[in-house]
Amino acid sequence: METAATSWSWINWAIVGLYLIGMLGFGFLFSGKKETSKDYFLGGAKIPAWVSGLSIYSTMLSSISYIALPASIFKNGLVIGTASLGTIPLAFWVVRYIIPVFRSVDAITGYEYLERRFKSPFFRYVGAVSFSLFHLARTGLVLYLPAIALMIIFPGASIITLTIATALVCVVYTTTSGIEGVAWLDAVQAIILIVGMLIVVGVAFQYIPEQGLWQALQDQGKAYSAENFRFALASDSMWALVIGHGIFSSVYSYIGSQDVIQRYSITPSEKEAKKAVLFNVPLLFISVVMFTLMGAALIIFFNYSGNELPADVSGNAIVPYFIFKYIPVGLSGLVVVGILAATQSTVSSSINSLATCVANDIILPKSKNEKLKVRVGMAASAISGLLGTALAYYLIVEGQGDAFKLFAGLTGLFGGPLAAIFLLALFWDRAGKAAGYVCLLVAIAVSFYIANPLGLDYKANISPFLVALVIIACGVISGVIASFIFPAPKREEIKNLTYKTVMETRRAAKLEK
Repeated sequence: METAATSWSWINWAIVGLYLIGMLGFGFLFSGKKETSKDYFLGGAKIPAWVSGLSIYSTMLSSISYIALPASIFKNGLVIGTASLGTIPLAFWVVRYIIPVFRSVDAITGYEYLERRFKSPFFRYVGAVSFSLFHLARTGLVLYLPAIALMIIFPGASIITLTIATALVCVVYTTTSGIEGVAWLDAVQAIILIVGMLIVVGVAFQYIPEQGLWQALQDQGKAYSAENFRFALASDSMWALVIGHGIFSSVYSYIGSQDVIQRYSITPSEKEAKKAVLFNVPLLFISVVMFTLMGAALIIFFNYSGNELPADVSGNAIVPYFIFKYIPVGLSGLVVVGILAATQSTVSSSINSLATCVANDIILPKSKNEKLKVRVGMAASAISGLLGTALAYYLIVEGQGDAFKLFAGLTGLFGGPLAAIFLLALFWDRAGKAAGYVCLLVAIAVSFYIANPLGLDYKANISPFLVALVIIACGVISGVIASFIFPAPKREEIKNLTYKTVMETRRAAKLEK
């Protein structure tokens, strides 16, 4: 059955235009004068838990998920959609063990915490620089994917113009409004992107064949199979996805990545911060279901509707092609708005948190000049947005394969060492400065070995979904061993800087009452 092609009409343009204007206007509502760095970077710690929770959700769910994950499921099968399942139990672990420590430390960034914990600025600088480099790469990749969608509408248009058009609104409202505007806009964008997912699934699933959905997926070799449950370092098994990517890559996001750590401090209290993280649990489950359904719907549509996927459309172009070719006018505009929402929510969080690190950790770590920090933060927001746009342009010119796997690998390579040092700092009281050095340097060395940036004659045969697990394990184990070789810190030096000492302080306070 042939479905009529959809032209990109003025109605769709009106929807997208209203969305972009709305985002700018909404952002300017929060662009009032920011007197202190905590106003600009932490929103004055007055943002409601549900807003912070939606902000965490949309920060971690980007165009990488919206476009690349369904495309990866279309290519590799339903098992790819299980990646985020491991993040659900991780959220409960974060509420129990992580938030109490971060809320006990009066620090704007997580990397300032590392300096205090190990009594060395080395950890603060390395953490902030590593985070900043990763999020520049992430910004470029997140902007690159919707640029593909725009190129399908206007194949003859300038690539750089399309990329700038996607990024410009986001950079403007992020720079002017700070974290308060970013968090509220994230909440709005989270709702929009969920609506977009529902539309894609609803349209594509009109063509389920007579044998039923599951049998059709089995016939295409895309349903779950026994092979998916076999654990191996080099395979994309369910265990590699859930444990390696869902848990260990997400450990970095929840304990070592400033864009999420920042959300723990923007709420009025620790209780509200915990509510914000728990608010993500049902949203994460919805994401797993919806992205799996999106991938399955595309498999069904292009194999049973009579509409074949053209040979020149593959990979990350599949979802945009389906949107513009087969989703009716008006609805297709809403889906594109969903893609833009997924993109902008992630990019705005990345450049805001990156600016936070640049101002507070890299350029002005000891400065007491609050207004100067805000100005530096605003400049860093704008510059990082432009650099991310330039990287997106490079990715478009060079082409890209499976962007979801690429992002999983990048998360492990950049995030693995940071996750390792944070885990050691938070949970191993014996670890002092020397053990911290060993942990971080070993994790970085393993990361470089896996990445092989010099192009040496070897290949680390590890699934990109397990990169983070390997790096974190090597770093933490090395740090623990080193803690028995080098002197342990004195108890007063780590007071209220590890989970154990924070809990001891709270128990003592209760006894005094």
